[in-house]
Formats: sequence, structure tokens, C-alpha cells
Amino acid sequence: LRTESAGGREFVVLIADNPGDFVCMYSFFDPYPQAMWEEAAAYFASLGDVEGRLPRRDYDCAVELSRRGPGFLAERPLGEVCHIVQLAVSPRKLLGYKDTHLVPYARSDDCAKERSAAAEPVAVKRGRQQSHDARSATWDDLVRGLPQILQRSQRPVRGAITLSSLKPRLRMEFNLRLTENDLGHKRLCDVLRDERLRDVCWVDTDQGLVHCLEDAPQAPLRVGLQSPKEQRHQSRSEAPPAPDRPGKAQASPQQAAGTAHSRHCAASPLLVPGPPAIAALAAMPWFGYPA
Repeated sequence: LRTESAGGREFVVLIADNPGDFVCMYSFFDPYPQAMWEEAAAYFASLGDVEGRLPRRDYDCAVELSRRGPGFLAERPLGEVCHIVQLAVSPRKLLGYKDTHLVPYARSDDCAKERSAAAEPVAVKRGRQQSHDARSATWDDLVRGLPQILQRSQRPVRGAITLSSLKPRLRMEFNLRLTENDLGHKRLCDVLRDERLRDVCWVDTDQGLVHCLEDAPQAPLRVGLQSPKEQRHQSRSEAPPAPDRPGKAQASPQQAAGTAHSRHCAASPLLVPGPPAIAALAAMPWFGYPA
């Protein structure tokens, strides 16, 4: 046996002298012929309400499809079937999520949202877009900002946050709006599994968590548009000093000098006298100790 690193704390154990040509079920590379996808689209469209309710998890769905044995999956290993299921969800959009199942895409929640968005009046869309004061997140923002959010997180586990809290955290900490369509994907999981984030995080879909990798890039994100809290703090710090109120007594030169001396002492480092200085002080009669 031989072991290889799979990134972060993950390792894989392989059989020696055997090629490790495994199929990555989360890869977006599509090596399958178009004829197979056309046959798959016809098969999923022909499923009834009961037969069309497939298991939600990709692996369980692949096992169920392998058990049924449709023609387009004939003689394919389980690893390829898992990859085909993942591609059928995104980007092929032959399957979609509805409640706790995978269903044909035309019956999924994602398809219903797309139809609702297409039917929304243009004026409502424009008003909603203008109401957002946060800018859309780019890939560079995610590469630099995600490690900061994940590494500071302690709940639910150290170095991880829930998928549902990722967008609010980006909005709260960096005033960024994460939109899947702007990044070329339909689902948040697909965004986080993109090749550009492979060295930043990994997604546990079973637990609904996003984990940070130990070797994630360490480049602090400084976005141009600050959060509302930072904007209020900056406006207060840059505000000019308030004018003196009428009738307020001006400080005397002695008081001003005392204030400046106090500030200087507060800003100066604490000096600890060494043994020679302590011995010299002890020799003085007013120090309180005999010489």
C-alpha cells in the first residue's frame, strides 16, 4: 500500500503498482458523449411522480440508478455513475432538488425559482438591485476573504461554518454579496467546489459545512467598500474637532503642559529600574530604607 496527500488533513491509501485513475465525482470536466446526455434527459423526463423521487445524496442516487439499470448507464462503474449524477444536477440541469429528494429538473425548486424570477416585473428587479449597497463578490474576494472567515470560526466546529451562514458573514464582515450566477454557477456548493477555491476550502454536503484548509492563502482582504459599521467608525474618526462651547474656560499654559506630560507618560513604555538604580535609591535617607 502507498499513501498520498489529498490536501489539508486528508490522505488516500492506494494499492501499490496499481494506476490511481479514479473518477472525481465533483469534477466539472464532462468526458461523456452528447448522445448519452440526450438519452439521460429522455429517461428523467419519462419518470412519473413516484419513480422520479430519487435519493437526495449523490452517492445514494447513483446506487439507485445503477440498480434500475437504464440504457445510458449500462456497464458503467459506480464512480462514473456518481460523476454523471453530479453533472446532471449542475451544469446539465437534468436533475434538481425538491424537499428531501432529487427529481427531474422541471419539477425542482430551482426551476420554480427561475420561472418566478422570469415572470417578475422589470421595475421590481431594478428597484431590488438598487437597494443593495454591497458589491458583488469576485473570485479574488473569495480566495482572500474565505480563509479569514473560516479560520476565525469556532462554531459549529473549529475552522468551519455552515453553508447557510456563509453569505451573511460575507455581507457583515466585508460588505460583499455572493451571487452564484455572477460566478458562473447555479448553486453555492458548486461555487465552493470550483477549481479556483480548491486550495481554500472543502465542502461537507452531508453536514452542510464549509471547512478551511490548513494551507489556505494568507492574504487579508481589504475591500474598497466598507461595511456600514466600519463606515460609521471611520466617519467619526475623520470628523473635525468640535468647536469650543461659548463660556467654556480656556486651559492655562500650566494645565496644557500637565496634560501634554500625562499623554507623553501614557504613551511612553514602562521603564523598570535595574539593580544599580535600586541600590542608589536605597542609599538616600528619604527612600525609607537604611543605606
